[in-house]
Amino acid sequence: MDREQVCFDKLGFELLIDSLKDTFGSAGESMIFQMSRTYGKHLIQSVAEMYAGENHNGHEANIGDHLESVRDLGWGSISYDKMDWEKGSFTLNVEENIFREDCKAGRDSMCYFIKGVIVGTMEEMTGNDLTIRETSCYKDGDSRCIFDLNRIS
Repeated sequence: MDREQVCFDKLGFELLIDSLKDTFGSAGESMIFQMSRTYGKHLIQSVAEMYAGENHNGHEANIGDHLESVRDLGWGSISYDKMDWEKGSFTLNVEENIFREDCKAGRDSMCYFIKGVIVGTMEEMTGNDLTIRETSCYKDGDSRCIFDLNRIS
């Protein structure tokens, strides 16, 4: 994949995201979520290009490969507990995320960012609009973040 890239160091990126929330409050939270949702769709399209032409044994194998690639890009370990394609219901676990210490310290702007990336990624893979709900999080002292995603009917 030959693409130009813009890189932020972690602190610079955090400052960028935090400034949206600090400046615009809840509107900033929505902006962070929507921007990262769009990025999640782009991210998984890029990952899908890596697997173009490969044969997969069903949706779960395909998603497993894609999530592994996302992990290899530095997004942390992402796995799934539940994938119900008929109902459009999914549960994802995120561990060892680069932003976990920020979440533990209460910087919830990073949580909005991660939620947006996850929902955008899954919307792109499923072709459905999804809701996302965090059921477990580093910021609450949990050992991982767990997200429930459901198709919007």
